[in-house]
Amino acid sequence: MSGGNHLDGLNLDVPSLLDWLPGETLYSLCARQHAFWGHSHPSRTAQILFGGRQAGFQHDFPGCIAALAERTKGVWGSGRLIAENRTLLRFFRPFLDEARYENAINAMLSRSVAHLKFSLGLLTSHFRANHPLKACPECIEADRGQTGWTQWHLEHQFPGIWVCRRHETILFESTLKATGVSRFDWVRPLPSGEWQPCIRPSAQGLSRLKRLAELIAAVVNEDRPAGWLPIERIQGALIEALRARGMVTESGQLRLKMIAPEFVEYAQGFQGVRELEALPVDQADAEMQLGRLLRPMRTGTHPLRFLVLIDWLFPNFDAFQQALRAIDNVPESADRTPAGPKPDEKELLRRVVVDRIRSGEAPSPVARSVGIDVATARAWAAAQGIITSSRPSVLLDKCRAAVVRDLERGLETRAVAEKHSLSLSSITRVLRTTVGLHERWRIARATGARDVRRAEWLQARKKLPGHGPKLLRASFPAVYAWLYRNDRAWLEVNSLVPVQRPSTQSRIRWDERDLELRAAVQNAVLRLSEERSGRSLRLWQIYQAVPELKAKLLQLDRMPLTSATLEQALKKGRRPRNN
Repeated sequence: MSGGNHLDGLNLDVPSLLDWLPGETLYSLCARQHAFWGHSHPSRTAQILFGGRQAGFQHDFPGCIAALAERTKGVWGSGRLIAENRTLLRFFRPFLDEARYENAINAMLSRSVAHLKFSLGLLTSHFRANHPLKACPECIEADRGQTGWTQWHLEHQFPGIWVCRRHETILFESTLKATGVSRFDWVRPLPSGEWQPCIRPSAQGLSRLKRLAELIAAVVNEDRPAGWLPIERIQGALIEALRARGMVTESGQLRLKMIAPEFVEYAQGFQGVRELEALPVDQADAEMQLGRLLRPMRTGTHPLRFLVLIDWLFPNFDAFQQALRAIDNVPESADRTPAGPKPDEKELLRRVVVDRIRSGEAPSPVARSVGIDVATARAWAAAQGIITSSRPSVLLDKCRAAVVRDLERGLETRAVAEKHSLSLSSITRVLRTTVGLHERWRIARATGARDVRRAEWLQARKKLPGHGPKLLRASFPAVYAWLYRNDRAWLEVNSLVPVQRPSTQSRIRWDERDLELRAAVQNAVLRLSEERSGRSLRLWQIYQAVPELKAKLLQLDRMPLTSATLEQALKKGRRPRNN
């Protein structure tokens, strides 16, 4: 091979890099590359591709993509292109505003994606945040026959998709990554791999899963810019669909008593899909969830909740698009970008003044010609980043730097004036006419006020230890109100007792769970013992065969039967005795 580049001692020729397969994820390509190179340890491939021995192994939102693009000389594309089109960010793209979308891309380009799922709202959505690796058994055979490789298809990894649209078969999920056994490994979908069937649905359930998969694929594959489908637009279309069914009053109130039973009946079609277990199971639960989703939202939620509602209320994606166009009042052939309001006279005047100053005219004659104060003209110019000269002031010029420093710290203008023995109008003029100073002053004041309120709230928690947010709110109403309006996410995290959402679910019956889990563990141990001819078992082998066991390991003190079964299996290495 010729024309190579050297990475960590390996002669990595460009031809030695595999090409993308259609619809392939970044994790899948790296797994194939690892197999192609034949390295004995996965960390070696990670070090070569990403520059770190534990980098790039996240199969949903991998990090270090900028390093990957640089080290592969862009053969696989730019870092941004990979993050946008070869990771699970593709699913969330329609729903994220520009700022959150850019933050997500920057996180994956960087070396750490530690807080990405939290910033996307996945950890608090009550839906699964640990996206399992999924594959279609028929796709595995077809891919191997066509290309000689098996791959992870990006569409199969999207939340809510549990049916292969090509073969109309239920997807299987790999237990290797889900249980953490192969956390730092390059796993490929092999016919002999460790698979867990997601469900065995009824005919009606399979039909609903197919339809939901079609909707999700249509939304995600729509050729639109990021954030084209904000929650507010979805809510508007959903409410109009409910109105057409007579489920909204003339005054605009939702008839939740009518809506809830129909939604519960629809949601029952997804029973058994662990990813959708948060959907309502009875009327009270449905009323609570629908009331929260169809009214103005204070916090974000998983897009899958709204995709399920869209699938319920609309026969297909085209019907949903028609509803969006109706609420936007935009003809199908027209530009989808809504026209902004016409600027008022003041805004027109501002534009004229700024344009004349930008062209080189002095602020004073421009201000006189349009009948405004010269300080106003300078302030308008400064807001656009235009530096203007002003008449020298001996008194102010001596301490201008100190005044600017104090304002950048967020001090009150009156306090700065008193400190430097200047008039309030002089300080205000400096604040308004120094390019960028007003914004820095505003941010500093907001940050200072936030830090003070946070400290007051933490001090309140110390004064009332063990008390919940209701008592704290009653005792310190001003602090609570400020944080609730301006820093709600921090307030929710730093409330002593988290706000519990009402639930209609019955209390956990640990005795029943113990019996069910004990039976599952017994069956797994029997099977594994036969496969291993009586050789000793390891705990990870058992919870790989029983994935729900790993989540209960810290609760084994509440499940004595399961605990005893595990202890016997691990200690003696033989089949446990049935009780």
